[in-house]
Amino acid sequence: LYALNILSPSLCQYLCVGYDGCKYFYYDSGSASCELLSSSNRTCDLIRGPPTPVIEECYDNPSNN
Repeated sequence: LYALNILSPSLCQYLCVGYDGCKYFYYDSGSASCELLSSSNRTCDLIRGPPTPVIEECYDNPSNN
Protein backbone atom coordinates (compact mmCIF):
# COMPACT_ATOMS: atom_id res chain seq x y z
CA LEU A 1 0.00 0.00 0.00
CA TYR A 2 1.35 3.40 -0.96
CA ALA A 3 0.01 6.64 0.54
CA LEU A 4 0.76 10.26 -0.37
CA ASN A 5 0.53 13.46 1.70
CA ILE A 6 1.65 11.73 4.89
CA LEU A 7 3.25 14.53 6.87
CA SER A 8 5.32 12.61 9.42
CA PRO A 9 7.00 9.26 10.01
CA SER A 10 4.84 8.88 13.12
CA LEU A 11 1.70 9.01 11.00
CA CYS A 12 3.19 6.46 8.59
CA GLN A 13 3.94 4.15 11.50
CA TYR A 14 0.39 4.65 12.82
CA LEU A 15 -0.97 3.60 9.42
CA CYS A 16 1.19 0.48 9.55
CA VAL A 17 -0.17 -0.45 12.98
CA GLY A 18 -3.74 -0.08 11.70
CA TYR A 19 -3.22 -1.92 8.41
CA ASP A 20 -3.64 -5.68 8.70
CA GLY A 21 -0.57 -7.45 7.39
CA CYS A 22 1.82 -4.49 7.63
CA LYS A 23 5.20 -5.73 8.83
CA TYR A 24 7.34 -2.76 7.83
CA PHE A 25 6.88 0.80 6.69
CA TYR A 26 9.00 3.15 4.61
CA TYR A 27 8.56 6.92 4.96
CA ASP A 28 10.01 9.41 2.46
CA SER A 29 9.94 12.95 3.83
CA GLY A 30 10.95 14.45 0.47
CA SER A 31 7.76 13.27 -1.21
CA ALA A 32 5.66 12.96 2.00
CA SER A 33 4.92 9.38 1.04
CA CYS A 34 4.44 6.25 3.07
CA GLU A 35 4.75 2.69 1.86
CA LEU A 36 3.34 -0.17 3.92
CA LEU A 37 5.00 -3.52 3.29
CA SER A 38 3.85 -7.04 4.13
CA SER A 39 7.38 -8.38 4.66
CA SER A 40 10.27 -7.12 6.73
CA ASN A 41 12.79 -8.80 4.39
CA ARG A 42 14.97 -6.14 2.79
CA THR A 43 17.79 -5.97 0.30
CA CYS A 44 20.12 -3.18 1.32
CA ASP A 45 21.14 -1.67 -1.98
CA LEU A 46 21.15 1.98 -0.92
CA ILE A 47 23.50 3.84 1.38
CA ARG A 48 22.60 7.31 2.54
CA GLY A 49 24.47 9.70 4.80
CA PRO A 50 26.05 13.09 5.40
CA PRO A 51 29.29 14.28 3.76
CA THR A 52 31.26 13.64 6.96
CA PRO A 53 32.50 11.47 8.60
CA VAL A 54 33.96 9.30 5.86
CA ILE A 55 31.91 6.15 5.33
CA GLU A 56 34.71 3.87 6.53
CA GLU A 57 34.49 5.49 9.97
CA CYS A 58 30.79 4.63 10.11
CA TYR A 59 31.50 0.96 9.36
CA ASP A 60 34.21 0.88 12.04
CA ASN A 61 31.95 2.52 14.62
CA PRO A 62 28.23 2.31 13.68
CA SER A 63 27.21 4.33 16.75
CA ASN A 64 29.37 7.27 15.61
CA ASN A 65 27.05 10.21 14.91
